[in-house]
Amino acid sequence: MQYICKTLIASSICILIIFLSTASFAQPRGMTMSQVNQQTGRWAANQQMQFMRQMQLMNVRGAYSTMQEYDFQVTMLDSTKKEITSAIYTDTISKRRFIIWVEIRYQSL
Repeated sequence: MQYICKTLIASSICILIIFLSTASFAQPRGMTMSQVNQQTGRWAANQQMQFMRQMQLMNVRGAYSTMQEYDFQVTMLDSTKKEITSAIYTDTISKRRFIIWVEIRYQSL
């Protein structure tokens, strides 16, 4: 009889410990589910804001490009002609389109 009582107490304590440990994985201690949802919403909003800030820094003047590159034959100021491969960029502020050419010695490898 005494053995059964100890077994019952030990098994109930084990079940209680397992239940409490799995419940603690579900949400942080001391927080209700609505608080967890609010924190997750704030985290998602912060991530989106960081992404938008990065996009704004990349396009400071609002220029965006076609992702495809095209071949152009460009006449320079000294009347020399060069073959250039570039995407077409659009500046939304000045309403102009342009291509970018970087001289080989200034390109990073």
